[in-house]
Amino acid sequence: MANILAGSLNGIFPLQQQRKLQIVSVVVNNECNLACKHCYLQTKPHDRYLSNEEWLKFFHSLFVDIKPKVLCFAGREVFASPGHAALFFDTIRMRNQSTAKTEIGVITNALLVNLYRKQLIENPPDYIDVSADGLPDAYNAVRGRNAFSLLEPNLIWLNRHFSDRLWLT
Repeated sequence: MANILAGSLNGIFPLQQQRKLQIVSVVVNNECNLACKHCYLQTKPHDRYLSNEEWLKFFHSLFVDIKPKVLCFAGREVFASPGHAALFFDTIRMRNQSTAKTEIGVITNALLVNLYRKQLIENPPDYIDVSADGLPDAYNAVRGRNAFSLLEPNLIWLNRHFSDRLWLT
């Protein structure tokens, strides 16, 4: 079975059949620094999670055997835990030390990226997709009181250092 991708090529939207997996999105934890009203990613406290070593074995296999175009660290917040942030950067280093061409990105609320600035500079992802809910009033209504004031300096820093790979969703 082929994946069907749709996308604009010079304003034209042709269907392109692909014979291999193109995008892999992973949720590596159930930790988040927020309690957003709209979040649908909830698991139970007794659920078992993969260890970082197990994840790295999976990612190695992904890079060697499957070779997707994109690996996305999505859902919850990878930067909410030092261990999962380390997994993210270890995965980028693993990819960089191999011949894999898989792009690695992250979807983040960006409220904690200030804790990982050095690692982001040293091991930059191919894209950073910041999930936001509008300007300050709307953002704070969804993400919590004064949350936008935490986001703003991080967005400015991300834009300064990663404007070519920064998305705001």
